[in-house]
Amino acid sequence: MAGNHGEDALEIESFSKQHLDYLRKYTAGVKEVEVDGSGRFLIPKPLLEFAKIDKEVVLAPALNFIEVWDRECYEAEIASIDEEAFMALTEKNYGSRCRRIVITYRYSLPSVSRGYR
Repeated sequence: MAGNHGEDALEIESFSKQHLDYLRKYTAGVKEVEVDGSGRFLIPKPLLEFAKIDKEVVLAPALNFIEVWDRECYEAEIASIDEEAFMALTEKNYGSRCRRIVITYRYSLPSVSRGYR
């Protein structure tokens, strides 16, 4: 299975049918990819299409995994988040004394023909 998405996952009843069904559905789209000698990997075409990734991507760290987004979709998603609700949830989870800056890494894919390699 592709990585444990947080220690909280271990707290769920590991052998319950509901938990196993959830894990199967959640990981159904997982694809294994290889990294080349230069540290690059190709995202399989079905995943590019699913995520509507055309040219520019955002790699957004999310706890212990990285989300890969189309840049425009990511920016629209971030803009849609209510700032006051976000700050209230941050204060509830981390306290009012904690302010964090999250850095996302952006990488523009080189121009390629529509036939993905």
